[in-house]
Amino acid sequence: MESALSRRVKRYIGRGVVVAAVVVGALSALAEPASATPSGCSSYPITWNGVAVGTGAFCTGGSGSYRAWVTCDNYAYTRYGPWKSGGATSYAYCDQHVLIGLYDPADYWGYEL
Repeated sequence: MESALSRRVKRYIGRGVVVAAVVVGALSALAEPASATPSGCSSYPITWNGVAVGTGAFCTGGSGSYRAWVTCDNYAYTRYGPWKSGGATSYAYCDQHVLIGLYDPADYWGYEL
């Protein structure tokens, strides 16, 4: 036959297990989600009549967002493409007026995560 003390101990242990499960569940619900990082990213120049006028950027794996960027007009300003994810390509272009001249308006290009 089980004693009253033994029943109380089991009841307290049972309550402790339930409380611990509730606390663990609440803490995991509050935890920050894992950060997503794209992978396999690259960028390339976009040319028009042999002149670089912008860039395209894409990532082949991972998750998260990325976008293309390009510096234009002898490093005078930078243009950014829209944020993309899931293998879609982000495009960034220099202003049209910088096509007048003998140098490529797109001086440098890349992507950012």
